Amino acid sequence: MLNLLCYTVAVVLFGIAALLPTAPYRDRIAYAGLCALAVPLFAHAAQTR
Repeated sequence: MLNLLCYTVAVVLFGIAALLPTAPYRDRIAYAGLCALAVPLFAHAAQTR
């Protein structure tokens, strides 16, 4: 469930950053999307250790 939530949030944030050229703080929106993608990866890595 965490994976689905994080991936959905990441896609929405990337879409906003890509499709709205006048959106304020586009770089921060894209970085937030990258962080949302990284959360499931780090959670999985922490569980396997």
